[in-house]
Amino acid sequence: MAANVFLIIDDHPIFSQALVTLLGDAFPGSKFLTAGTLDQGRGLLLSSSPPPIVLLDINLPDSKGAHGARELIRVMPGVKIIALSAEDAPDRQTRLLRSGVHGFLSKTVQPDIFIAKLNELIRAQMRTQRIDSQQTSVGQFEFLSERQKAVIIELARGRSNKEIALSLGIGAETVKTHVSEIIRRLNVRNRAEAIRHFMMRGAIIESNE
Repeated sequence: MAANVFLIIDDHPIFSQALVTLLGDAFPGSKFLTAGTLDQGRGLLLSSSPPPIVLLDINLPDSKGAHGARELIRVMPGVKIIALSAEDAPDRQTRLLRSGVHGFLSKTVQPDIFIAKLNELIRAQMRTQRIDSQQTSVGQFEFLSERQKAVIIELARGRSNKEIALSLGIGAETVKTHVSEIIRRLNVRNRAEAIRHFMMRGAIIESNE
C-alpha cells in the first residue's frame, strides 16, 4: 500500500500509538502526526504539507460528534477526514457523512478489516464536502489564506493572541502579523471590526462546549 501522511486525533494515547504501529506496517514509509485534542489537531493540520489524511475520534475532550469534522473542514476545505468511533450506529454514521467526513471506521473491528476498509477510503474519490445547512463555511473568504481563516475563527471565539498561538502551534508575533493582514484584507480598522465583519458575512462559529 502507498505511503501517506496521517494525522491521528484521539485522546487515548495507547490507542493512538497502536494505530501508528498498525498503519506503519500497512503503509510503509508513511508519516504520522498525533494529537490528543481538536485544537492540537487543527494546528498540526494547518502546518502539515502535504495535507494529511485525518483519522478523527468523534468523542474528544474538546469536541463531540460531528463538530470536530465541521471545524477541520472550515479551516481546510477539501481535507479527507475519516471518523473513528467505538459506536457504529447507522444514524450516527449518517450524521457524520452529512457533516462532510469522507468515511467512517469502527474501532471495534479486527485490524485486517480496519486496514482493508481504510485503504478503500483512501483510494475512493472525495465526495463534495458540505457543512450543515444552518452553518456557513469560512471557505467564502477566499481572499484570506488558510492560516488567516484559522486565526479569525479563533478571534471570533474571543481568544487572545497567546491563546491562538498555543492553539495553532505558531508564535504570538506570527499571530499578530496574521491579525494585521486580516484587518487590511477586510478593509476594517481593528480586530473588533474584523470579527463583526466576519460574523455578519454569515460565518457562524460553534463553541467547543
